[in-house]
Amino acid sequence: MFNLSVEWLRDRLNESNVGDVRELRGFSEEPISDGRGFAARTVRLHLDWGDTIQDDRHDALERPGSIILKTHAANPEMARFVGDTYRKETFFYQTLALDFPIAIPHCYFVEHDSDTGHFALLLEDVPGDAGDQVSGGTIKQARQVVGTLAELHAAYWGHAAIARSLDNDQHVTSDESDVSPAQVLEVLGMVRTENTRTGGIGRNLLSAIELVSAIVRLTETAQREPRKPPTPRSVIKQKKRMQKRQAREARSKQRATEKKKKAMAKRTLVHGDFRLDNLLFLPDQQIVTIDWGPRFEESGIDLASYISGSLLPEQIRAEGRNLIDLYVSEMAQREIKVSAFKVRMQCVVVAFVAGLFGSIARTVTQPGLAQMLPAAIKRPGLFDFVAGITGTDRGTVFLDNMIERAEVTIEVMQPRGSRTLIRLLTALVSGVERVMRWFRR
Repeated sequence: MFNLSVEWLRDRLNESNVGDVRELRGFSEEPISDGRGFAARTVRLHLDWGDTIQDDRHDALERPGSIILKTHAANPEMARFVGDTYRKETFFYQTLALDFPIAIPHCYFVEHDSDTGHFALLLEDVPGDAGDQVSGGTIKQARQVVGTLAELHAAYWGHAAIARSLDNDQHVTSDESDVSPAQVLEVLGMVRTENTRTGGIGRNLLSAIELVSAIVRLTETAQREPRKPPTPRSVIKQKKRMQKRQAREARSKQRATEKKKKAMAKRTLVHGDFRLDNLLFLPDQQIVTIDWGPRFEESGIDLASYISGSLLPEQIRAEGRNLIDLYVSEMAQREIKVSAFKVRMQCVVVAFVAGLFGSIARTVTQPGLAQMLPAAIKRPGLFDFVAGITGTDRGTVFLDNMIERAEVTIEVMQPRGSRTLIRLLTALVSGVERVMRWFRR
């Protein structure tokens, strides 16, 4: 873990256009997470510039009276488990944030060490009203959110360069990778290939994969070495078959490429965790967005996350569909066509996943039950992350609200012509929650 000191701050602020950092005399810490950040630690640093005049209005970046410091979780296992979120936020502030269409805090410094999980981010202390997902927001705020999302999504709609940059950041090399069976199993957590012996189910699966690979190689060899000398007619037939196969493969590859292009043309840059806790509302009606985990997805995922997680149940019933219609209208004004039906279906999917997670998370950390869980669930990091949520009063209320809002969202957003499937999803979320309540007794 880095050593937070005046010297460390001077070094990090030295290239951030804050004047002469040598005049920084000291600082004091003010915790501001308040149980909201389960995967990181966030504090406000009040900077002491000595007798130098400071700008406490926060309307300039020079000589800030305070800045925000976000660091990795204190638990090293959790820090490694959520390291992907640190990596994405680092990538965002190092690249995308340099020229961004909506309001975000100025970034003074950001770094992430993927090996240790250490992460540090210094941001402008924006004087806005922080959203609170537990208490919920207002419909006026929700309408502001819709306008902000439309502005963001329209700016990056079908942006191929942004999609490629995010793919490169995530090391997506599926078309060019040469992955061995052992590496696949290692990723799945079934076997380790470095400094450990393969055993149990991992060894059996690895042996089976290697056996199948050997059979395939023998078959290919047999096909390449016919038993009888080829006749001119058989050579011609073989050539025609090969040409047809190559033509089919070329058409299939072309269709896949066209399908991917069409899909990308309807996608955009999304926040990745768009909810009230990650929003700051300014007096001038602007919304400052923090905690970025950028992805290139269908645009409705951000609004679906906000509706199903940040609105109260009665607000979802009264205004949920209207907010989606407003979003479709805002995008249409920017000459982009969005399907309201698809956004509603994304609300259903997001709510379903959130409801299941909330129900399970409320239970797995209960005393006595934790010892009964399989090792896969209790693996380092994951169990600590869930325990970090349920270990606070706010976290418990957060999960209870998540479950209730998920059920209401599924109920409201279901397509009017096909209620059977949605009822099953609602019943499943409710059923899981009833089972989990029984375990919590």
